[in-house]
Amino acid sequence: MNGVTFKQKYDEGKEGELILDRHFSTKYIIGDIPSAMERVGDIDRLFTCCATNQVFTVEYKSDFEAVMNVFIETYCEGRGEANRGWALDCLAQYLAIYIPHWNKVLTVPMSTVKARIPEWLGKYGESPARDKTVGRGKPYQARGIPVPIQEMIKHGKYRD
Repeated sequence: MNGVTFKQKYDEGKEGELILDRHFSTKYIIGDIPSAMERVGDIDRLFTCCATNQVFTVEYKSDFEAVMNVFIETYCEGRGEANRGWALDCLAQYLAIYIPHWNKVLTVPMSTVKARIPEWLGKYGESPARDKTVGRGKPYQARGIPVPIQEMIKHGKYRD
C-alpha cells in the first residue's frame, strides 16, 4: 500500500470510529475523551453502561487491511522517547477493533492484549506496518505483531 497519505489513514480511522460508535451506542452512553487524556493514554472513548452505569475506557482501532490478522503495534517511531507502540502504552480498559473486511467488531480487554504480547511475539514475530503512510514529511515507521483474528477472538468478544 505504498503512497498512502497520513490524511487517508486518518480519514479511515475516523470512519471506523463512527462505525464503532454506532455499534456500541445501543448499550452504552459514549463520551469523548479530552484530547490531553487521549494523547497520554491512547484512550478514545468513555463508555457508561446503560443497564448498570458502570464506566470504563476504550481504545478504538480500525484495521482496513485486516483479512486474517490484526496488527498489534509494539513500536512507532516518533512516539515518545522509547518509541513504544500503542499496544504497550495504552491505558484504556478495552480495545475495540472494527474489521471492515468482515464487517465485525472485536472487543478484547487491554490487560489481556498486554499480557499476551510476549507469547504472541514468540509465536507470530514482529513485522513492519504494511503501509508506508507519509505524515509530517516522513514515512510512517512502525512494527507490530500480526496476531491472527481467530487468536484475538479467543480472548474477547466478536460480533456483527
